[in-house]
Amino acid sequence: MSVVWLIVIIGGAAIFAWQAWPLVSVADWAGLTAILLLLYRQLSKMSPWLDLTTRKLVLWVANTATQWSLDVRITSDAECDPEEVLDNLASTLEGRSDFGPVKLSRESPTKLVARFHRAFVAEVTAGLLSHGSEVTISVLDTHMGYRDSLTRLRKHLIPFVETVEKHAPSSSGTVSKYAVVVYLGDHNPFYRSVTRDLPTAKIDQFAINAKLDDADSRLTISGDQISVVSGSLTRMQEQLARVFGIGAAVGD
Repeated sequence: MSVVWLIVIIGGAAIFAWQAWPLVSVADWAGLTAILLLLYRQLSKMSPWLDLTTRKLVLWVANTATQWSLDVRITSDAECDPEEVLDNLASTLEGRSDFGPVKLSRESPTKLVARFHRAFVAEVTAGLLSHGSEVTISVLDTHMGYRDSLTRLRKHLIPFVETVEKHAPSSSGTVSKYAVVVYLGDHNPFYRSVTRDLPTAKIDQFAINAKLDDADSRLTISGDQISVVSGSLTRMQEQLARVFGIGAAVGD
């Protein structure tokens, strides 16, 4: 039935354009636009990819506001001096011009707060465990435009995490865990695309959990947010690029 409607709409558009050509009046263009909108609506029903890509494109053009948080946990069986780790990290950050202006504050001997001008605020902690040490990074409630998010992730967040990792204790038993949560509110294109034909007012809960290519990576999509958890910084970045990139499908 969908194919039949598609053929009817395409035929109607061809006949209208042939009869009205050349399109000189506002009424002619309005009629053709209405037919093309019907054509797009039918095509989007037949192609979830087209519907999702269009929704993401609208967010990209409007640069819709998003809210990001990032948590990183680096555990190692090697011991360290937590204060020395943060002292060395602070010295490196103060000497890095590519991050832009940064304001550092030591809230405690084992906690460093870095405020990057017009970018994000990060808390870094270092401590000892019963059998080793741990360094954590928390970036909370960072507001970014949809179009700007991947650029800021690549230019600011990822290099910062990599810098911290270089100062964290390292050994053959080092394990890293990365978790990103992106809050989209009512603009979540995946939720809107999946539930487009459903009465959303009656949906109490919505969640999609997907295991990605490697065993340590997972993608979760709920009504208002998207989260990626991975044991690889590179893999996390790749999945975020696929999720937010125009035309990309989850798991490509």
